[in-house]
Amino acid sequence: ALPDNNSEKWRIKADLYMTMIRSLYKGNKYVDEMEAAKDKALKLGPDNPNALLTAAKRPLFAEKEHGGDVPAALALIDKALVINPNQERAHAFRGVAYEKLGHLDDAIVEWKKALELNPNSPLALDAYASFLALRGHMDEAVSMQKRALELDPLSASFRYDMGWIYWGAGRF
Repeated sequence: ALPDNNSEKWRIKADLYMTMIRSLYKGNKYVDEMEAAKDKALKLGPDNPNALLTAAKRPLFAEKEHGGDVPAALALIDKALVINPNQERAHAFRGVAYEKLGHLDDAIVEWKKALELNPNSPLALDAYASFLALRGHMDEAVSMQKRALELDPLSASFRYDMGWIYWGAGRF
């Protein structure tokens, strides 16, 4: 077990609370615990790139009324990349942020960088596949999404994305 003064312990705990919020339909039930764990992870490890990316998740992926703030998320992601420029998850998150901000060429660059660093990044494959599907590149999107699911077969969000990609491709 990790000691209480370890940033990674609290980063992992915050990630688990986020998963519980999303996957168990608990909504706001665990928000306070998640925020407290995230804050403790950042206090103990302000230069921990994993803690910075955990802190970026809610503002990046949540709707505005639930704490979404893409520019704030992007600032955290950028700080993580200054610390570790080769972290593929940070590049994948940055791609999502750029897409949400309408900087589509920059999003593509970031997803390609994530896949260059780790060709088996399920997060980058899923995000890029969804982007391609929305732009009508269905065969490439299906192929990428299948790879993401092979790498992370238990991901409910990847399965959901595969369903709408198949639907969009007329393969249902």
